[in-house]
Amino acid sequence: MAATFDPVLVKSFGYIASREYRALGITTAISPQIDIATEPRWARFSGTFGEDPKLAAEIARAYVDGFQ
Repeated sequence: MAATFDPVLVKSFGYIASREYRALGITTAISPQIDIATEPRWARFSGTFGEDPKLAAEIARAYVDGFQ
């Protein structure tokens, strides 16, 4: 999602995903993974919003705002 560089799009994704969760009766999400990727050998590198702290914060905020 960070590769889009588009917090508005990520917020929209979060909103849609939250509607899907709620339709299934799921009321809690243990996501997203908000880590800063600094070590490319780390197995969960691809699950982060990248190595840029500012971008990661913007994308994470949009994701959470959409989900809430």
